[in-house]
Order: sequence, then structure tokens, then C-alpha cells
Amino acid sequence: MVKTDFSGTFLNTETCNNEDVGVVLSEGKIISKTSATGKPYTALEIDVEVNSKKLTYVVFDPVGKVLQKAWGLDSADWVGKQFRCEHVHYTSYGNKKVRVDISPLVEKK
Repeated sequence: MVKTDFSGTFLNTETCNNEDVGVVLSEGKIISKTSATGKPYTALEIDVEVNSKKLTYVVFDPVGKVLQKAWGLDSADWVGKQFRCEHVHYTSYGNKKVRVDISPLVEKK
């Protein structure tokens, strides 16, 4: 039997469940993207692991600010840090969608 998986290589609602825990694997890289309106912008893309699967996560700006506050400005310091996945419902251009946000798991002192 061959277990098939067509969920892709990005962290999304098919590759993680709400409340799953993952770990950051790389400091990432800045990538160039284009918005739905054609406007160019940059984003941080990091490698993560969730449910024993290595995936790519494009850090959404508000999520990035939360990660910076918890783990610092240098994404190299994020490597090895754990996070929790959250399925977030939103509307974009009149269409209902779901994305995955991540939130840092911070050790209690």
C-alpha cells in the first residue's frame, strides 16, 4: 500500500490541525511576492516541521511581529523554537478562506 499525500509542502490547513505543535528549522529567507492587486512585496519564508513533516511557512506580518516579540528580531534565534498552529478564518476580496497562523510556545520562567 502506498500512502498518498497531495497536501503540498507549505504549512496549511491540510498539513496541520488546529493546535498542532511545530518547530522552526531555519532562519529562513526573504522572498519576493506579488499581491492579488499586482503590487510587489517581500515576505519571510521559514522551514518548519509539524507532525514529522518538513514544510515551508510564509510569515504573515502580524504573526512575524508576535514571533519577534517572543523570540527576538534575528530569525536565526528562532531555530529550534516551538510554536502552536491555529486555523484562522478570514475574508479576502469577498471570499471566505482559512489560513494557518503560528504562535510561539514560550517556556515559563
